[in-house]
Amino acid sequence: MRPDCRRWTERMIAQWSARAAALQEDPEASAATLLRAACLEDLVRDLRRRLAASPEPTAEEALRAEWRAALAVIQPYRHPAYGIMFNQGEIMDRLRWRYEDRLGLPRSAATGRWQSRPKWANAPIAPPAADPAPFTAGPQMDMFG
Repeated sequence: MRPDCRRWTERMIAQWSARAAALQEDPEASAATLLRAACLEDLVRDLRRRLAASPEPTAEEALRAEWRAALAVIQPYRHPAYGIMFNQGEIMDRLRWRYEDRLGLPRSAATGRWQSRPKWANAPIAPPAADPAPFTAGPQMDMFG
């Protein structure tokens, strides 16, 4: 279990067990409220079982998990609408290779410089059109004339 998942599980165990105890201590609790408390206790019991089944990760394992997450974030991808490639280039290649070397993975292929520019960067620059002349009613508008 990842450290962030472990912290969340511990927080939920504390929160839900306190809520279940509060529901059960209520002297005017209905059967539905007591059933809700029993469900919370069942969830807490399951979370405790899962927490006990997964050993505490070592500092090295936690660090490797962080490196894997960072490597996943910096993979090159193409924007779906604009077609721009992100996380591509020499600097990102070196960064990816550094994480891959730390993890003992084979180095990924170099992406190099951007191969294509976005479509809007190649658009010709033209001055805006002149404002249209204001509308005036002419003889074509004279229906009863």
